[in-house]
Amino acid sequence: MNKIYSLKYSHITGGLVAVSELTRKVSVGTSRKKVILGIILSSIYGSYGETAFAAMLDINNIWTRDYLDLAQNRGEFRPGATNVQLMMKDGKIFHFPELPVPDFSAVSNKGATTSIGGAYSVTATHNGTQHHAITTQSWDQTAYKASNRVSSGDFSVHRLNKFVVETTGVTESADFSLSPEDAMKRYGVNYNGKEQIIGFRAGAGTTSTILNGKQYLFGQNYNPDLLSASLFNLDWKNKSYIYTNRTPFKNSPIFGDSGSGSYLYDKEQQKWVFHGVTSTVGFISSTNIAWTNYALFNNDRVNNLKNNFTNTMQLDGKKQELSSIIKDKDLSVSGGGELTLKQDTDLGIGGLIFDKNQTYKVSGKDKSYKGAGIDIDNNTTVEWNVKGVAGDNLHKIGSGTLDVKTAQGNNLKTGNGTVILSAEKAFNKIYMAGGKGTVKINAKDALSESGNGEIYFTRNGGTLDLNGYDQSFQKIAATDAGTTVTNSNVKQSTLSLTNTDAYMYHGNVSGNISINHIINTTQKHNNNTNLIFDGSVDIKNDISVRNAQLTLQGHATEHAIFKEGSNNCLIPLLCQKDYSAAIRDQESTVNKRYNTEYKSNNQVASFSQPDWESRKFNFRKLNLENATLSIGRDANVKGHIEAKNSQIVLGNKTAYIDMFSGRNITGEGFGFRQQVHSGDSAGESSFNGSLSAQNSKITVGDKSTVTMTGALSLINTDLIINKGATVTAQGKMYVDKAIELAGTLTLTGTPTENNKYSPAIYMSDGYNMTEDGATLKAQNYAWVNGNIKSDKKASILFGVDQDKEDNLDKTTHIPLATGLLGGFDTSYTGGIDAPAASASMYNTLWRVNGQSALQSLKTRDSLLLFSNIENSGFHTVTV
Repeated sequence: MNKIYSLKYSHITGGLVAVSELTRKVSVGTSRKKVILGIILSSIYGSYGETAFAAMLDINNIWTRDYLDLAQNRGEFRPGATNVQLMMKDGKIFHFPELPVPDFSAVSNKGATTSIGGAYSVTATHNGTQHHAITTQSWDQTAYKASNRVSSGDFSVHRLNKFVVETTGVTESADFSLSPEDAMKRYGVNYNGKEQIIGFRAGAGTTSTILNGKQYLFGQNYNPDLLSASLFNLDWKNKSYIYTNRTPFKNSPIFGDSGSGSYLYDKEQQKWVFHGVTSTVGFISSTNIAWTNYALFNNDRVNNLKNNFTNTMQLDGKKQELSSIIKDKDLSVSGGGELTLKQDTDLGIGGLIFDKNQTYKVSGKDKSYKGAGIDIDNNTTVEWNVKGVAGDNLHKIGSGTLDVKTAQGNNLKTGNGTVILSAEKAFNKIYMAGGKGTVKINAKDALSESGNGEIYFTRNGGTLDLNGYDQSFQKIAATDAGTTVTNSNVKQSTLSLTNTDAYMYHGNVSGNISINHIINTTQKHNNNTNLIFDGSVDIKNDISVRNAQLTLQGHATEHAIFKEGSNNCLIPLLCQKDYSAAIRDQESTVNKRYNTEYKSNNQVASFSQPDWESRKFNFRKLNLENATLSIGRDANVKGHIEAKNSQIVLGNKTAYIDMFSGRNITGEGFGFRQQVHSGDSAGESSFNGSLSAQNSKITVGDKSTVTMTGALSLINTDLIINKGATVTAQGKMYVDKAIELAGTLTLTGTPTENNKYSPAIYMSDGYNMTEDGATLKAQNYAWVNGNIKSDKKASILFGVDQDKEDNLDKTTHIPLATGLLGGFDTSYTGGIDAPAASASMYNTLWRVNGQSALQSLKTRDSLLLFSNIENSGFHTVTV
């Protein structure tokens, strides 16, 4: 027999409490059978019964962190990612449905509400107006106060005091008028061989885990760090009921999850749409299938609330004064024109809304504006000639443009569209969120003169367009690769970074920019000035580094953490549960089996993790003077390097991680923190380009692939190619010191069109092959000079070991090919003193000008020409 419970809202616990059938008779039904509401909620943490097993994170075969990563769009779960798969604890692979990962940025920090754009959010009605997750709703670093509210059943819409800048919200809902057949076509997906409607949900709730039949309660409510997600099945015949999936990735809604939103993928619109808000939860005791009742999205109630608090003004290209206002209501302006403020204007929680495809001017000498913000629709520009109010944050949303013509005296928070700074010190501080906004400099000293320009880029950041102006930062306060500094102007901009301690810039640099990292000191290779790029660089101009360090590397993929800080507590009875340590203990056995401690160590990233994001670095020239350059793992670099008195490591095993990556912005959005750690983490890297150096040292490390598409010129400079490194030279080379070779060096002609080659000259003081397996190759019209020495089991291969068509570019290079190469594919001049090495020569001319010894020599279509022009005496080749 199925037991039956109903749920009532408790103002004490801030959630639903189950009331048993012994209190009053309750019938809860579906179309098939009666069900049990299986979550018995209590404000006192303890063991639930066996009936509550589904209302938690099932970590029997899935790591705890994976549920958090999904909800927070970290790790593999970046918005829009497809073909996502996870390794499970049994070593098998879990494949997610063939759907793009939802963007959960609309979910509030505590998970109980969802932004639907503008200043509006939705939740469950039984989350009362005094509930702490409702009265103050936060996204990233901004706290919004709830005001007006309308409801329909257990669905409620809230109006907030400011336009939400961190997200554009979930702006559309599912079409509930569709038949089950049409709904399956529009929202269904083939998963595990079955066509079904699968959606996603994220919430915080009271987090707990289940492992081997035992439940662990974290003792945490509405903790943003513990925002977790799940996928679910939906039967459209009873579209308000959702069933927990039967896959290993199981996470059911629980106490505190009320109000969290559910998403469906609309194949027709190619976007995620809103389904409903969590209302009640339960499960069918006979089958142990958990279900959730959702209050469906009610578009009529949303529109009613918006209409009730919106006034309209139609300018139609005319000039009009705003002399009287209705406070706490939005003012929607249409038609284009000029709006003049006759007095300081305070709209309270009302904002200004401008329609699309228009031009506006807002003026008012010495007048100010304060309100919920400014919403500018697509392809509209608003020229802003009024001041702000000190202590207030101006919120800018909408894809249109705000051109700020006068210093505001307050702060800007923007998440979409463009804000042009056409005034000196336009804002005191700027906060960019959501990744869709641009701040464009259009005046000298438009930003603050402080070390970071008082511009802060939170999650997904935005774009700073220098617009032809030079800008200097000690550090750019960016938390991830959603930030880009660019220059769209034909006039070149210079971006100067002057950090005096190790600093990681997680964002990107692009466009018509040059980058300077110049420290005014004579201290050689200053270790305290390491500028570390783990975002991409794609610029048309140069990078200059002097008296400093520069590191180019990939980014250690950031993941969710369980909690910030340690659990140090002097009075044990008053201490919170150290649930982070409990997670680590729960997963220690499987982590030891797979060496996956990084999955449970409560860090945003680890040197041992396998998932690193590759980055590209493209520039015209990198100038190094008394500097150190490190190209680390997962960096792909392209350009010309010119070095003086410097050190270069191409493929450095030393990598850097910021322990606050993705979480750098603090407080109300105007604080910045970093904690840079270094460690060993070898990975593949590449360099393509040319290089010249004087009085320097160049090391090519393990797993590094270097392709010299241009000249290599080294004067009084050591070149060391370590084991595991691969270097290919395709242009001319002049090196006045012997090359230390433990990896692979290939010297070829210069590629031209249609797989042809023109001859190339390679001159070196010699090649010292220092490791077993070291390999020296020359082919495709390479002319090579320099003695080879080795006492190791090295390999030398000249020419191509196969019949091939003539691939010489004969347009301009026949005299060089017949002269230096003597008509052969490859020409080598020098002696080979390598008694343990093997050599193969195919279609090669070897001009022997020194005593030579090899373990073995294999030749075909080749010629050995003994010469004593440089050295008197008779030369021999001993094999």
